[in-house]
Amino acid sequence: MLTDKWILEHKSFFINKHIANGIGPNNSQGRLYRLIIKLITNKDKSFFYEASVVHDVLYWFGGNEKDRLIADYRFYMKMLKDLYDNLKFLNLFRSIFYFIVATIYFFLVRFKGKNHFNYDGKDAITVMKWVLENDK
Repeated sequence: MLTDKWILEHKSFFINKHIANGIGPNNSQGRLYRLIIKLITNKDKSFFYEASVVHDVLYWFGGNEKDRLIADYRFYMKMLKDLYDNLKFLNLFRSIFYFIVATIYFFLVRFKGKNHFNYDGKDAITVMKWVLENDK
């Protein structure tokens, strides 16, 4: 299994290979959604960004429906951890706002993400070797 830490250590590789794009879908059908996401996260551009990169990589890595559920759950937990780690910098309104946004993101990927998940799956060892050989 690919860990969040390992994925984030190679974040720039996954972004450069267009495997991860961060928050929101990376297609023309998601333009309105990306605009809304941009408006929501404009002030705090890094908020939930790492959670989104991990989620993108896990969707690319793929597997079965259980793996998709785990990827979505990891996404939600990482967003909540980001929120918890930043509580001292946020007022009550922004804390509640980001909790609601994280929950909405979770439900959006659960209900809309199925077509973006790789149900063919990839072998973890093969992926890790490919990344290590090409991440320079």
